[in-house]
Amino acid sequence: MITYPRMLAVLCKNCRRPIPEHGPKGVCLFDSTSFRSMIDLQVALAKDINLVGLERAALEKEYGQVWDTPQLRSEFRIHAFAAPFVGVSRLKGGTYGELLFQHWPRYYFWCPTLGDYFAYAPPS
Repeated sequence: MITYPRMLAVLCKNCRRPIPEHGPKGVCLFDSTSFRSMIDLQVALAKDINLVGLERAALEKEYGQVWDTPQLRSEFRIHAFAAPFVGVSRLKGGTYGELLFQHWPRYYFWCPTLGDYFAYAPPS
């Protein structure tokens, strides 16, 4: 997680990012309605996730269950990558869903708050 000076640490209620990262008049740049397309949002999300590679313990604390590549392959069939998303289905049951991943160190996780912006579900 990025550390900001104390005076900059006022967080947006929508995206939980520091207010200085917002546009003019405090408009949340990470609100899906402020992007021209879903691709713009996808690129911004990928940059945000990969800005600082979190270690496994930090990801587990923030997102819950985390998989490395061998664990992911043993539990899921991988269908497609579109950074920062990976489409997967469980080997047992075949349930389809999307996970997020960070580039380095490479870990996969599910973020429940993305359900507000995307039609993605956790691979249950």
